[in-house]
Amino acid sequence: MKKTAVSVVVAFMALGFQGCRTINPEPNGEENVGKSFEQAVGEAVSEVIVEVAKEFFIAVFKAVTSASFENHDKATNRIRAKMTIPASMTNITEGAFAGCRNLKEFEVSPDNAHLKANSGLLLTKDGTTLLAAGGGLTQATIPPGVTKIGNAAFKCCFKLTQVMIPAGVTSIGDRAFEHCHSLTNVTIPAGVTNIGKEAFFDCSKLACVRIPASVTNIGDGVFGYCNLKELVVAEWNPRYFEKDGYLCDRKTGKKTKVGEK
Repeated sequence: MKKTAVSVVVAFMALGFQGCRTINPEPNGEENVGKSFEQAVGEAVSEVIVEVAKEFFIAVFKAVTSASFENHDKATNRIRAKMTIPASMTNITEGAFAGCRNLKEFEVSPDNAHLKANSGLLLTKDGTTLLAAGGGLTQATIPPGVTKIGNAAFKCCFKLTQVMIPAGVTSIGDRAFEHCHSLTNVTIPAGVTNIGKEAFFDCSKLACVRIPASVTNIGDGVFGYCNLKELVVAEWNPRYFEKDGYLCDRKTGKKTKVGEK
């Protein structure tokens, strides 16, 4: 680890001085009075190394306090059915566990002030936002109290066939169910107002979706590359309606062929 860190610092040094033909070791006020040329250069370079190293390790610390394990199983060729998250983890990046095909359970340290687990689901500590789902899940029941399904929360949950979305959810984030190839039916509860862009993109087995009257915003490409047999929009929805296989927007006049990118 020490050798690797030093190598990285040296690499940063090389980039930092790239194109510099000379380093000016001129005395700087009283600080360098009486010092030799070699001393002045040595101390100047040492200070730069310390600063570069400090910035490097700050960046490393920030990286390890947020999680991103996208395509973990494929990248490491290891089976991981359970992910343990320590108290130090403060943030989960969007799509962090996408492609972790065997992941079925999260375990979060009780001392973690930001996150908590509900079996195969990872939530914010207050339970209002669903951040991620294990890619090995075949079914998922979102717990009461969740109001937002986060961006890419179920992305690449290839085995997921069914998800229960409770009343109380108001927003389905961008790419929330993207590439859920086994998902067949989704019931969007009354109360949902927003369905983010590409929320169900490439859900190739999705056969039926019902959109309630409460939905007032649907992002682009929501049902792109889906083979929907039935799209039902509540007739009293003030903004959207379905006609001849098109999702129509009264506000903008836009018509989108269901299934197109």
